[in-house]
Amino acid sequence: MITYFTSDFHLFHDNGIKVFSRPFADVDEMWEVIKSNWNNTVTPDDDVWFLGDLTLKGRQFLPKLTEMVNSLNGTKFLVRGNHDKFKVEEYRDMGFSDCMNFGELSYGPYMYHDPQAASELPSGDILLCGHVHNQFRTLITPNGVKIFNVGVDANNFAPITYETIMYILRGLKQ
Repeated sequence: MITYFTSDFHLFHDNGIKVFSRPFADVDEMWEVIKSNWNNTVTPDDDVWFLGDLTLKGRQFLPKLTEMVNSLNGTKFLVRGNHDKFKVEEYRDMGFSDCMNFGELSYGPYMYHDPQAASELPSGDILLCGHVHNQFRTLITPNGVKIFNVGVDANNFAPITYETIMYILRGLKQ
């Protein structure tokens, strides 16, 4: 089993393609690339932490979202983003094993959607986030927290492994 991270699909967000400078003609093409990259990377035995902003759309999209999430390999966990407004039960019904506002793995990093959470962490900790799209991939805060943006915009529209994240973060200098 491998653990992966990703975020910020913004499914069905036509204007998001322009706002986030995504290289797609439309949301259908965007979804096909995201789904293909995910399923070519993640096996059914892997875990994937999705750090928020699945979609901005409402409940009328639940059946389609359920179909989409269930088409993705692996066991999926959701750390809510600012656009994730459904009930916990709805996300579980959609195919996520769990849904929470923040996460922490036993071997490390903290997981929040918004990198602003780094201001609450002790020096030397690691924060995985989304939210910032292509504003940055890595960052070190003034108090020494290393931040890694797992969002699709910063990672070729594919989930990224914990090992790859740690390799990249080891190369960061204060």
